[in-house]
Amino acid sequence: MDPNGKETNLTPSHSPEVSKGDADYVQHEYGEQPAKRGHTCCFVCCDTRTACLVVNVMSLAFAGLGLISLAPQAMDRPGFERFGVMIAAFVVGIISNALGIYGALKFRKMFVLVATVWFGIEAILSVVLFMDFIGLIVSVLFLYPHVMFYRDLQNGVMSRETYAREKVCCGDCC
Repeated sequence: MDPNGKETNLTPSHSPEVSKGDADYVQHEYGEQPAKRGHTCCFVCCDTRTACLVVNVMSLAFAGLGLISLAPQAMDRPGFERFGVMIAAFVVGIISNALGIYGALKFRKMFVLVATVWFGIEAILSVVLFMDFIGLIVSVLFLYPHVMFYRDLQNGVMSRETYAREKVCCGDCC
């Protein structure tokens, strides 16, 4: 019946329906946001994806400077043998860092894992081949965001769909 007392015959096509559509999002009450579950690097600085991008770019810069510093110079036989190892390490590092940047940008676990493994190898090489403890510390510090980002990707915490919620930058000032 309508408000005037007349009987109405609603067909299914005229009945009010709520379209479910193809939206796969959840609407939240005003001010209510789902809790962040992702890891924050350095506890306040930024999310793990941003940290991976930053450390891979820094590592690319270090590798580029390292290659430039290896300009031909007079060296003895042991120095020359070490030269080849260093060139190979810089080239593999550049490739791994480029893959790490791609993996972080596209949320690809395998590419992030390549960069993660490289930073682990670089940490070991720093100590075993070069006795460079500063290089070890830097490699471990660069390894940390990759391990945490990979873990977040593996657990489904960080993805293209959830990144808007998980994004953290400089204490939320960005």
